[in-house]
Amino acid sequence: MVASAQVTERKYGVLASVTLAQCILESGWGKSQLARRCNNYFGIKALPGEPYEQFTTREVVAGRSVNELARFAKYPSAIESFEAHARLLSTHYPAAMRYGSDPRAFCLALEQEGYATEPEYSALLYRLIEQLDLVQYDAVPEPDGPASAKEAA
Repeated sequence: MVASAQVTERKYGVLASVTLAQCILESGWGKSQLARRCNNYFGIKALPGEPYEQFTTREVVAGRSVNELARFAKYPSAIESFEAHARLLSTHYPAAMRYGSDPRAFCLALEQEGYATEPEYSALLYRLIEQLDLVQYDAVPEPDGPASAKEAA
């Protein structure tokens, strides 16, 4: 999953640390039924006409936790789930994308832009980033260009 997060960071600009934290949180370390049966590691809902599978999900609506049945996207592989996630963030969450090098601000902006209904979403993500030192997987710009120092290694 680290490699997929790094590939999508280079392509879309979404920090690998944030992607990994979301993957861990949303899929229970890749063990959720959604991840195992649908290669959907981020709880991405299906758009009309896309392949999907229905699952019950917990949402917070008007401060109350409710369960609802939702159609979640099915992906042929994990990397396609990571691609869809990064594409979604890079095109629909501009405030978060402005904090491309600051994982804490990025997580907070995602929450403020309504990415998830969980009121503590940004805190949960950032706690994972800190506890697991996920920033070690983020691209580090080289002094003379945008390429990742880890790419050069």
